[in-house]
Amino acid sequence: MKKLNLFILIIVIFTVYELNSLTLILKRVALINNPIIKIADLVDRYDGEISDYQNIENIIIAELPYQNRMMNISSMAVMNKIKLLNPNLDITISSTITAVRWEERNLSRDRIEKEATDFLTMYYSLSPEAEITYTSIPTINIPSENVILSYEMSRTTQNTNYVRLDIKVLYEGNIINVFNVLARVQEQIYVLQANRSIRKGQQIENKDFIRVLITANPNNSFISVINENDDLVANNFISNGSYLRNKDIIDAPYIQRNSMVTVFIRSSSMNLSYEALSRTDGWLGDRIMLQNPDSMQNFYAVVIDKNKVLINLEN
Repeated sequence: MKKLNLFILIIVIFTVYELNSLTLILKRVALINNPIIKIADLVDRYDGEISDYQNIENIIIAELPYQNRMMNISSMAVMNKIKLLNPNLDITISSTITAVRWEERNLSRDRIEKEATDFLTMYYSLSPEAEITYTSIPTINIPSENVILSYEMSRTTQNTNYVRLDIKVLYEGNIINVFNVLARVQEQIYVLQANRSIRKGQQIENKDFIRVLITANPNNSFISVINENDDLVANNFISNGSYLRNKDIIDAPYIQRNSMVTVFIRSSSMNLSYEALSRTDGWLGDRIMLQNPDSMQNFYAVVIDKNKVLINLEN
């Protein structure tokens, strides 16, 4: 009889133990909309009595501050929290929880593209017809309504249509994420196309170009018009059919090499002038070499105007 009673007691103890045992298989990633993550939000499946599961589903396992990025919660931390609130419950958790509290609307590709387009349109002063396409836009699981995006041009290549934007994700003034996107920017613009080859130093005139509409990177510094009053020369060789850029032209020199110029000599007691031959090109303020046509001696003077130089003896 004593053996029977002992056997029955063992069965009762084992049954009670089993009823208070629970094995939880947790979700690897849990997307939570509630302000507090609960065990029920994280359970993928469980092995145990329904009553046991209901007993713990309202146990708070993580009272987390607002999180805008993924965070890991160790299984040991979860078990300790549950056992602290319910010491009679035997629980086994084998996996790590990766959880975060999301809002329903995450930071989307559409928002990133829209704000990046607004930034580039303003930066380049683009027309509504400009074309901007993107690559390398990541998926960002951050609540969209609670963050501010900050854009900065981090890399731009003058001869291509591609620019890179660095984007910072800010929440309450703190940087919580940084990423970059690659943008291809194209604009319909008018440019001047050379209808003949022009050597370096040659005068630039409107008749040397035709105005054409092309699709190009607005960062290429193409020239769309030359004013008739502009006195310009080629800064380098311009080939027939090429598009004119800012780097291709410079202001014409005030004094051209091998031209006759007026030399003014100024002192406290006299002002003289005579003609001399320039040995180099010169722009306003340049100190250039000249040659006296009578003595064939070289000397220097400062360019003060078109075809005029000054030797100031007062200094």
